[in-house]
Amino acid sequence: MVMTGDLDDAWAAYKAGDYQKAIRLWRPLAEQGNVRAQNNLAHAHAKGLGVSQDWKAAAKWWAFAAEQGYARSQTSLGWVYHKGLGVPQDQKLAMKWTRLAAAQGDEKAKINLSCCIKD
Repeated sequence: MVMTGDLDDAWAAYKAGDYQKAIRLWRPLAEQGNVRAQNNLAHAHAKGLGVSQDWKAAAKWWAFAAEQGYARSQTSLGWVYHKGLGVPQDQKLAMKWTRLAAAQGDEKAKINLSCCIKD
């Protein structure tokens, strides 16, 4: 069972710059399937916050959350496929994930569709 307090504590640690504590709190939640923890863990890996920068790990965590329908992660996963960051570059997958996020109203996904990611 995912405890909201754990997410709140992890976010507070992240905002305070204690990225390693945030990672320690997010990882078990992410492994339990919590999409917010998966998304945040992916972001930390992408930016190298509290862990070494690792686009492959970022893509993996975004994929877990994206497959559960989390729009923010779908947008990010679309972008890494577009750029080939940690995954093979694949414009069809980039479009798939970005369109799914845009259909849910994700503004960044809509912008990516309009200016950056094309068929």
